[in-house]
Amino acid sequence: MLSGGDGFGFDAGGEAGVRQVASTTTGTQPAWTFGGLLQDALVQWAGVADLTVQGIAGGISGDRLTIRNTGTFVAYFAHNSGSAAAADRLQNPATSGPTPIAAGGWITYVHTGTNWVLVGHEQGAWITRPFDAANFDGSASMDWTVDAGDVTTDRYRLAGRTISYEHSLTATTIGGTVSTALLVAVPGGYSPKTTVLNATAVLRNPTVLEACYAYVTVGATVITIAKIAESVLTLNTNGTQLSFSLEYDVD
Repeated sequence: MLSGGDGFGFDAGGEAGVRQVASTTTGTQPAWTFGGLLQDALVQWAGVADLTVQGIAGGISGDRLTIRNTGTFVAYFAHNSGSAAAADRLQNPATSGPTPIAAGGWITYVHTGTNWVLVGHEQGAWITRPFDAANFDGSASMDWTVDAGDVTTDRYRLAGRTISYEHSLTATTIGGTVSTALLVAVPGGYSPKTTVLNATAVLRNPTVLEACYAYVTVGATVITIAKIAESVLTLNTNGTQLSFSLEYDVD
């Protein structure tokens, strides 16, 4: 159980047997190392770019390691990466994508003698997904064009195996052959474990405010947004706005 003066299991002034390390490591690390671990260690990480941790080297049975994000970039911890040695691998609750810590977040692993097992995690700040036009499409032969400036919100948080996702767009374009649904790629590459429908999505297409729903199904790679009446959308240029939120479990 986490306890102590700073809320992460460590006294701010130092604690016997606890090793505190500052790190600015970035890039992809298959064997992240800190010069040898003690029984307990706290890493205060403040990289100037994102970090992907595939494995942590030097652990022995009973070691406890907490990484706290004191910077503004994101550290991602990959589940059971084949790029790491077996004893250095990380075992996370969410297995289809990495477990991240953003600003203010922390993650704690304990070494079992076999590998590292995640025992505590708080993501911290929401993670905003980098813009990619390929994340947006229309159903069937309908085209949906979204520019970077159209995205007002595209962010997520991971808690255990549950994703909370918020999304908002303005002035997007619908073209091609009219159809019934807009498609948004699931965030973070995580594979949905549950089928969830949210009837509180809002669509303006292009001047009429319409009730719609957003849903995701087991194993889907996209979130689907459609009118509650399941009627076709309206072709338009820079006239479609969309807002929804969704929460679902992932593998």
